[in-house]
Amino acid sequence: MFDMKDQAAAPAAPRGHLETPPRRRGSESVNRATSADYTTPTSTTSTPTSTSSSTTTTSTTSTILPIGCTALHTNHQGTPLVLVLVLVPLSTLPGSGVWTTWTCDRWDVMPVYISDRKYPETPGEWRGTADPVQRTGDRANFYERRAAPVAGPSDSAVQQETAAVWYIYPNKQTSRHLTLILTLTLILILTITLILTLTLILILTLILILTLILITAILHLACEGKTIAPRENHAERRGTRACELTQPGADRGELKMTETTHHPKSAKKPRWTSLEIGLVTIVTLLFIIVVSLVVLFATQKADKICTTADCTQSASRLIENMDPSVDPCEDFYQYSCGGWLKKNIIPETSSRYSTFDILRDDLEVVLKGVLERTVEGEAVTLTKAKTLYKSCTNETLIEQRGGDPLLSMLPDLFEWPLAVDNWETKYGTDWRLEDTIAQLNARHATQVVLNFFVGPDDRDSNAHIIHFDQQSSLGLLSRDYYACTGPYVEACRAYEHFMIDLVKLIRSDRGLAINESSIKEEVTRAIELEKDIANATDTLEDRNNPVLLYNKMKLSDLSTNFTLEVESQVFNWSYFTAKVMETVNISIPDAENIVNYAPNYFRRLKPVLAKYTKRDLQNYMVWRFAMNMVVDLSAAYRDTKKAFRKALSGTTSESSVWRQCALYVNNNMDSAVGRLYVEEAFSPESKHLMEEMIADIREVFLSNLDELTWMDAETKKAAKEKAWAIRERIGYSDNIMSDQYLDNEYKDLHYSAEEHFENILKNQQHIQKKRLRKLRLKVNKEEWVSGAAVVNAFYSSSKNQIGILQPPIFSKGQSKSLNYGAIGMVIGHEITHGFDDNGRNFDKDGDLKDWWTASSTQKFLDLSKCMVDQYGNFSWDLANGLHINGNNTLGENIADNGGIQQAYKAYKNYVRRHGEEPSLPGIDLSNDQLFFLNFAQVWCGTHRPEQAVNSLKVNVHSPGKFRVLGSLQNCPEFAKAFSCRKNSYMVPDKMCHVW
Repeated sequence: MFDMKDQAAAPAAPRGHLETPPRRRGSESVNRATSADYTTPTSTTSTPTSTSSSTTTTSTTSTILPIGCTALHTNHQGTPLVLVLVLVPLSTLPGSGVWTTWTCDRWDVMPVYISDRKYPETPGEWRGTADPVQRTGDRANFYERRAAPVAGPSDSAVQQETAAVWYIYPNKQTSRHLTLILTLTLILILTITLILTLTLILILTLILILTLILITAILHLACEGKTIAPRENHAERRGTRACELTQPGADRGELKMTETTHHPKSAKKPRWTSLEIGLVTIVTLLFIIVVSLVVLFATQKADKICTTADCTQSASRLIENMDPSVDPCEDFYQYSCGGWLKKNIIPETSSRYSTFDILRDDLEVVLKGVLERTVEGEAVTLTKAKTLYKSCTNETLIEQRGGDPLLSMLPDLFEWPLAVDNWETKYGTDWRLEDTIAQLNARHATQVVLNFFVGPDDRDSNAHIIHFDQQSSLGLLSRDYYACTGPYVEACRAYEHFMIDLVKLIRSDRGLAINESSIKEEVTRAIELEKDIANATDTLEDRNNPVLLYNKMKLSDLSTNFTLEVESQVFNWSYFTAKVMETVNISIPDAENIVNYAPNYFRRLKPVLAKYTKRDLQNYMVWRFAMNMVVDLSAAYRDTKKAFRKALSGTTSESSVWRQCALYVNNNMDSAVGRLYVEEAFSPESKHLMEEMIADIREVFLSNLDELTWMDAETKKAAKEKAWAIRERIGYSDNIMSDQYLDNEYKDLHYSAEEHFENILKNQQHIQKKRLRKLRLKVNKEEWVSGAAVVNAFYSSSKNQIGILQPPIFSKGQSKSLNYGAIGMVIGHEITHGFDDNGRNFDKDGDLKDWWTASSTQKFLDLSKCMVDQYGNFSWDLANGLHINGNNTLGENIADNGGIQQAYKAYKNYVRRHGEEPSLPGIDLSNDQLFFLNFAQVWCGTHRPEQAVNSLKVNVHSPGKFRVLGSLQNCPEFAKAFSCRKNSYMVPDKMCHVW
């Protein structure tokens, strides 16, 4: 998984929350996916390639500069920045209207950020400070739009005046310094190029003129018939040269010239005449000029700078995000992301903010547009997706319905004892633990007490099999929280109040009496039960080895070896399995093969269940369902979760309803939404470029295998076979472009625009049935693990498949050094997952099989231990100084290190084939340095302290900061590129290498 998002991110689930299948290592259900959402992080507007061209999008921000004012601008370090005025016709400015002008004398801080709004918006609206023009002089000169702007760059009435203007990308006030630098750089480049071109033309003209004069002189002398001879008094001794012209003969119409030379025996070597000396001098000078020009243009080619719009935008983004005052050899993350961290703050609706969150925000805007658009005659499934979105965004109706949708369906779950009176007499008599667990699992995809799912058989990846596992999720995210001490105190308190407040609200809506002491007592017992369940689970470290997880047995063996009881009522494994599978009409015999992933958990669970009553179990199980459903009810119900959300993630408000709904529809109808997204925003050319990069990086991985000294030949051979067998999935499946395919996939779903909550229940049941039906089907290894409208990448062990969805930080027009540093590293990361501590246990066909020799295995473990120790020494200030768990994050760290190494070598191979690329304007870094800089800026981001703690506890990825520092500390090519000294922070004494 590449992780462009924390798996433990905000506990405030989006609308229509659906509990995902268990995330286990080595399973099809493990979507080793990350951020690869893929729009580019660079500005989506089109930068003009010259100051005289007009913009082509409506989202361009123009910054209007004054005419005739000389100015000196200084940055925060006091370095002067010279302002260059670029004159263009007003007709090329976006929109139409009246411009008013002020004059200026001087200022120290230029008003370069006058207009900071995207067209069309309200004129005069400022996004920055109330007065963005900070002046120290008496007067300032700038232009300001007075009339309402229009949506495009063209004017109906062409204005002939000129104005000074420069287009700034991206649309941030902080880019003004950068814009001035880039402006100056581009103008200087154009000026120098013009001068050199004119000089070359002048030289060539002079050469032509001199050549013509020379030829004319020679012909004139020759055809005059004159003697070019030495002085007369030396004629006898030195010989005579004569030129004769013979008239054309009768038989030949030609002019014949003959030369006769007499050489007396005593004659000496003739001296050169003035004309001969002149000719030799001219030829020599011409030779020197030609050589000089060759050297000049060869040097100019080597120092060529790219001035395209893509290059300018890339340079702008890189400079804006970095902090050049930091020594890259001491803290490359701060050097790369210092500027980004200064200008970006975490929104109140988010627990963290990063490059990938920005990309996801952009993706959600696209989804909003396509889901709100009405299209006549479109596929039935696409209309269903829009109906689902419409029901989710109908806030008025959701508010009117209050909590009724939840209250009316609780009886289907055998009710919530805390929320009704006389539960024992109404439901307790016939209650069975198997019934409630089965109902929550089969109809609502909610896993409590135990986890039941259908997935590929790890040892036979072509077949599906039933799996039993430990409870997959906890209300407090991880077992550490249940200590309720230190940083977890507030979370425990908020969790308890959340349950109490929800129970009181339901009882109030039902008109039931509220006994607070009784409610608190039962809530406490429910939380104690969950604490005991949490402590019974295996830790993440215990589950790192898929070989130890895999325990194949008969269904009947569960009853024999893993007995569970509640109030002397024995849990019937066969009855439970039948209750789940009857929803898809599949009968399961006692001799059915199953896989038990958690035998130790089930042994520890037996004494836990024996401590509690039926009522306790029912209170806890229904609570775990209800706590995730309140976000889809009225504000009164959503507010019960506020304090808990704040305690876990630090967020103080919810994201926009339309964002929650776009995400919800995408999660539940990923093929349909993927189709809408692809038609709107996907670039086919990007898909082709991804295929080329995957081929390049796979080739590097295979080449690296040959160079490994720690792996023996037998294991290398099997590793190469697996690398060649990796299937790639890029962008989207072609199936989603078929109306028939989509209509068949969603044929059982029928939504109502007035019943948002009921639509959620339908989706829960539909998705779970889709999973359960696969039991008797062969695994489709061509099936995609993820939908198309996702900023993500993934690796599936059971399918030996990598997926690159919407590429992050990728643009077909930007430098290869940047693309290889970003998406190239993502590709290398996913390929390496096939050979990390988990993926190495699966062969080329996706089967759990030990294809390593004992010696290669031991050396792999020794090398891995180095990374466990390295990352385990990182402490994170945002998480109160907590250390990274090097064991839990090992697989992702191995993939990060392998990914960056392979991407860099692939880039250098590209340079060897195609030559060095032009440099970027305004940034004094080599292409090798730009490769590492862009890689680091992929991981720019920050977390709230609460979320930082969560991330370290449950996320298998290291925080972005340490993904940069850790992988580059192990990369000698990075140290060479930045000339870092040994023993600097980025060049430790010991480097860790696996792949």
